[in-house]
Amino acid sequence: MHAAKKIPTVLGLGLVIVLTIGVALTTRAAGSLTNLFSSASGQKMAADVGVANFNNSGATIYWTTDTPTTGTVSFGKTSALEQGLVVDDRAGQYLTHFVRLTGLAPATKYFYKISDDVTVRDFTTLAGPLSGTADPIYGQVTDASGGPLAGAIAVWTGPASDPLAALSKSDGNYVLPVVAPAGSAETVTLLGGAGVSATITCQVGMDRPLPTVAMGDSLDCQKKTTTTSPGFKTPAAPASPSPTAGSAQLNIDNGQTFDTFQPVISGKAGPNQVVNIMIHSDTPYSATVVAGPDGSWSWTPPANLSAGQHTVTITITNPDGTTQTVTRTFTVTAGTSLLPITSGTPSATLTHLACVNNACTTISGAGSDACSTDSDCVATAAATPAPPPPPSAPPTTGATENTVIMLTLGLIFVTLGAWKKIPHRQ
Repeated sequence: MHAAKKIPTVLGLGLVIVLTIGVALTTRAAGSLTNLFSSASGQKMAADVGVANFNNSGATIYWTTDTPTTGTVSFGKTSALEQGLVVDDRAGQYLTHFVRLTGLAPATKYFYKISDDVTVRDFTTLAGPLSGTADPIYGQVTDASGGPLAGAIAVWTGPASDPLAALSKSDGNYVLPVVAPAGSAETVTLLGGAGVSATITCQVGMDRPLPTVAMGDSLDCQKKTTTTSPGFKTPAAPASPSPTAGSAQLNIDNGQTFDTFQPVISGKAGPNQVVNIMIHSDTPYSATVVAGPDGSWSWTPPANLSAGQHTVTITITNPDGTTQTVTRTFTVTAGTSLLPITSGTPSATLTHLACVNNACTTISGAGSDACSTDSDCVATAAATPAPPPPPSAPPTTGATENTVIMLTLGLIFVTLGAWKKIPHRQ
């Protein structure tokens, strides 16, 4: 009896041991699988994650990785990230990632998660539109060998101001629309991915242009000193080109129509001049670009414009402080329904004027006018015989047949009457 009671206890202990070993093996296998995928991807967790360019309807998410990959951002008003996913349209060409979220509600907390991380972060949009006039600063970033570096993230930070971020273009130039009082301390950090970065410490008012910096360097524009990170060679960086005065031109005609929600805004300025762009719409958009060596520049709105009329204004500032402004109005027709195609206007009915009953009357049909007023008809009524009446309409079918029948019947009746008056022999 005692042996029989011990059997369930032994089986229970064995089951517990088996379950414990299974959980341990499963956990170890899951960890090995995670390490396998991490090794296969060749990248660690995302780094340098930040939020910049705040306004009351959007913000920019940026981060870096070790290998090129397509960046995405999932976001929403809750940690469930229910509002969808936005993709970095550079399609995995860079170690840097830059995604703009638009159409957000003001003074609202949003949660987001980037594709290369598991952490859910958050930010809050501004309560109202930005105030103050931007005074853009610009500079150039190079790689360690001195060549222009495209796709680097330039992040500006200053006192009592939200951070700004921009991407460097193919020539290594970047522009940041700073709103800060002169003399304020500022820092510009250049992020290149894979842990490579550069920094510039400066002061508002001494930053136009910012000195050219190479990845791996730390530069103080006030002290004119450069500190090179170990493992990097400081190149003989070319001086940033000075802007040259030019004529502000906007390649849009007044009233021009675009069959796209994101029309390309382009024009001309002086070589390397800064161009401020403003689109006045239900949702206003502004941007700052730097013209190329030939003065050409172009820009595309970051989000779809609404169908209808919009106004764009560009402003350039010359080295002597004078400004030039050009404004144009254009219309976006994309997405609007076209009016249905109908048949053409019917041809006009031919008429002419003629005298009818001593009155100048409009008559249907082709012909020359015989009068212009009723007096013309009264003056000529005595001298001009009245036109013959129109011919009678032909008899209707069956009229002739009825007449013949009536005549025949009449002849029969006359014959019968005459027959009765003739005496006949009995």
